[in-house]
Amino acid sequence: MKVHLKIEEQYTELEVHIHTNEYTDKVAQLVESLKTPKVSVIEGYDVEGIFLVKPQDIYTIYAEDNKVFLQLDEAEYETKYKIYELEAMFEDDFIRASKSILIQLNRITSIQFRALSSTVAVLSNGVEVPISRKYLKLLKERLMLRRGKHA
Repeated sequence: MKVHLKIEEQYTELEVHIHTNEYTDKVAQLVESLKTPKVSVIEGYDVEGIFLVKPQDIYTIYAEDNKVFLQLDEAEYETKYKIYELEAMFEDDFIRASKSILIQLNRITSIQFRALSSTVAVLSNGVEVPISRKYLKLLKERLMLRRGKHA
């Protein structure tokens, strides 16, 4: 992918132009990421009140009983967002492990294959998160990409 930047005084607002020979999933993701503002904090709720949580402090995001929760090292908060909204907001840092769980990629220390074809992601806090077969290949690919970026 080529990126061109043109700065001229005649422009009064930011314009983004995408030139491609076909509309692919990668193009769709790029368009969506440009439309979705980056979030520096997200609201989490518990009985004590509202907490502003930094995305990098979250280990997992999961849905249970029609509610969505943010799992931190020492706390857990409910959020008003839907899991698919959080997946779009944090697409660079989180990956889906199953229909109801997102995992922070930076928190994964290992992927372990267990008996009966089950797979778990072990997080830096020791928590084991089951990985659905449906999402395992994508998880492996994302981890390899991140390794390539940081190598």
